[in-house]
Amino acid sequence: MNVHRLILLPLVSGSVLLAGEWRITPHVTEPTLVTVQPGPEQIRQIRGDLNRLQIQDAEGHHLDVRIAKILEGNRAHSTVIRQVSGKILSAKPVPENRLELLCNLPDGPSSVVGLELEIPMKNFEREITVWGVGEHGTETKLVDAGILIDYSRYADVRNTRVSWDPSGFRTFRLELTGAEETQVNRTRSHMVRIERGEETAAETWSNSLQRPLQVEGITFFTEEKVLRKEKEIRSALETLTWREKEGEDGIRIFECDVGYQPITHLQVSSSTPVYQRRIQVYISDQSSPNTTWRRLAEQNVFSFSYRTTREANESMILPPTTPAALQVRIETGNRPPLEDVTFTLSGPQWGLTFLAEPEQELSLVTSDDPVLPSSATIQALLVQGHVPKMAEIGEPLTASPPASETSLLDLIGSRGFLMITLVIVAGVIGVSLLKAVKKLDEDGGSSEADGSGGVA
Repeated sequence: MNVHRLILLPLVSGSVLLAGEWRITPHVTEPTLVTVQPGPEQIRQIRGDLNRLQIQDAEGHHLDVRIAKILEGNRAHSTVIRQVSGKILSAKPVPENRLELLCNLPDGPSSVVGLELEIPMKNFEREITVWGVGEHGTETKLVDAGILIDYSRYADVRNTRVSWDPSGFRTFRLELTGAEETQVNRTRSHMVRIERGEETAAETWSNSLQRPLQVEGITFFTEEKVLRKEKEIRSALETLTWREKEGEDGIRIFECDVGYQPITHLQVSSSTPVYQRRIQVYISDQSSPNTTWRRLAEQNVFSFSYRTTREANESMILPPTTPAALQVRIETGNRPPLEDVTFTLSGPQWGLTFLAEPEQELSLVTSDDPVLPSSATIQALLVQGHVPKMAEIGEPLTASPPASETSLLDLIGSRGFLMITLVIVAGVIGVSLLKAVKKLDEDGGSSEADGSGGVA
């Protein structure tokens, strides 16, 4: 029984999450959205499973959190101005030599901030007044004596647009001055008839085009609030130590401990000016010496540098992963090895967002219970454009294992542990067989003794 406990104890202990707790001080004076970004220490301890992190208050209660990638600029709205073609419902002259237009905005955005008239005339100056018409016919003046101009005779200056503060009107009444004034465009021509080198006749005439103020179309400008497109922040993994291992002929192998940090990109760099190599990337869930590797991606990378010409493709996009260790294999073949080769791993930044209260004592803790689904309140605040405040993770409140220490799960997966386990199991089976054989021998001897006594 004691031997079986010895075998099962490491297996049970290896599946238990090592406890960790770190202080968080948001420094807020009112309820505020706060985001904390786990560092390499926390990610290594939870083996890359962010759902094992919780925000805890002084009473030990877990706060509602949202685990998501940290995006550049966070979530915010921006204003977009769009053009919408309007419809002229009616046009008629009114007193004081004015032209009245009744216009309507079709279905669509209702926040109107201006309009532009399509006037085919040149060289003019008019005043415009705009009213917004409500559902019950009430009017609100939006523009008073705005100016529409075209100074083409003197310069390339034209403006037929007016604007106002955002409004919800969909029907508008416009009045423009100079409705009956005409514009005369004169063109003068001169013709001379010459016969046998002598001028025999000459004619001079002029044309004029009279056109009253005319509006051929109207365009409204609407204002919309749209959610700004967010960009994922990708940062390089720091403090990684790469080591070269002896590989097969024509293959160079480089390894590093990633510590379960999320990675999505690999950048290769070398001082060799011209090269092309096949790169294979392998990952492992363990960082022990005798780990098992599985292939993640492979790609050709190249670099060509000559004088002022530089072309290269040394970047690899990797499937999102959180390995314990990563291995890069470079197929060299019979070509010389790359000089000063280096690697850079990068990946997205993840954060835990929660609602912090003033003077609240909080800590980041590891937990065996997966985090609950994102809080609807936090999600709603983010959609509304509230930008979380970043808070740093302070000193640990409980001891955590060193980053370089081999975990129990890595020990269980190593070849040495398996050999020891096999030896122990073989010993237990051998002892059990010896006991069984001995017991059979004893039972056989007793039976022979009993049989001899009966014959006598």
